[in-house]
Amino acid sequence: MWLQFIMSVPLLCSSGYLVCASDEIENKDTRFSLLHSMFPLEKEEESKDITSKQSGLALPLKPWSNGLGVSGDGSRVVGDYYIVATRSTKGFRWTRGIGMESLGTLNGGPWSVARSANGDGSVVVGHSGDGAAQYNSEKAVRWTVELGGTNIESLGTLNGGMGSVASGVNNDGSVVVGYAMDGTDGNRRKAVRWTVGTGMKSLGNLNGGMDSVASGVNNDGSIVVGTAKDGADQYNREKAVRWTVGLGGTNIESLGTLNGGPWSDAYGVSKDGSVVVGVAADGAQNNRRTAFRWMAGTGMESLGTLNGGLSSTAYGTNKDGSVVVGSSEDGADENIKKAFRWTAATGMAPLGTTGEFSTATDINEEGDVIVGTVIRSRVMVFRWTQDTGIVHLGIPSE
Repeated sequence: MWLQFIMSVPLLCSSGYLVCASDEIENKDTRFSLLHSMFPLEKEEESKDITSKQSGLALPLKPWSNGLGVSGDGSRVVGDYYIVATRSTKGFRWTRGIGMESLGTLNGGPWSVARSANGDGSVVVGHSGDGAAQYNSEKAVRWTVELGGTNIESLGTLNGGMGSVASGVNNDGSVVVGYAMDGTDGNRRKAVRWTVGTGMKSLGNLNGGMDSVASGVNNDGSIVVGTAKDGADQYNREKAVRWTVGLGGTNIESLGTLNGGPWSDAYGVSKDGSVVVGVAADGAQNNRRTAFRWMAGTGMESLGTLNGGLSSTAYGTNKDGSVVVGSSEDGADENIKKAFRWTAATGMAPLGTTGEFSTATDINEEGDVIVGTVIRSRVMVFRWTQDTGIVHLGIPSE
């Protein structure tokens, strides 16, 4: 399931490897970059603890949970958790007063990951191994949660391609974005947009570049953001892009780079699609990985790092783009990666405490609920508010 290696990057794999993707893979989904940087790419015996080469933090092979998305109203959190007995992950939805509930898999497949939720959390999207397909090939899925139970549906593939992944959903749950392997183009990755009426459609590439990935979508589903290889670039390097979908068709535009750097990736978008956030090589800082915020009128601007840390990445933004979340190495704390919250007034501020690894992956529309993953004695999903700070949401008993 090499497709899973690129996008889902679970912390522990059925193969027994601690991390399922190499840092050589270019930013296909760096929401998991915190885990890459903390753990060695090597195989360990199940009976032994795993110790980070960078942090010295010993983590036993035990269940963990990973926070990837929050509903627009902040009431529900989605992600995945690891089951030791089956050495696999399951997508979950967390609700206050109920806790974590497994969303299940497609046709009894071996694993699933929940990546994004709509406005009220009634629709969740992600990807799952398909138990009805040869080799349990990966499919983009859409869960609908109602009083009568949870329904899971496959969103299909692109032109009979090998697999697909869903990474974002709009406010009412009617538009889903992600990527799929295109069966008519050598199974290259193509950014896709799915609706009930049209099914899965390719959003196209940038200047004839080789592949593309869609990461986020605005509230009405008309603006999609992501990353595309730039066919006009001598080295086909990645650029952050924004697709606009209208009655006249689909338009793709490059959001450029940061201070002349070579590449950029977009991950999050505001409600109306006017603000985009992500990460780019900063040409003014020796191409250091740096979180950015892009606006139509001003272009791409650096959000900096925590206390002069080595790198940062922005993953999500609120409804008007005034609050941005992500992770940054903290120059005042041994360059440990920490979840951050950025506003124009406060700049980049850490959510965690000294010596604590964390990353923030998503934020609600009002900008007052943040979710992500934190590592204390365990790897665990968290939910943050100004009043509570970081609160662990636990790990299912399954």
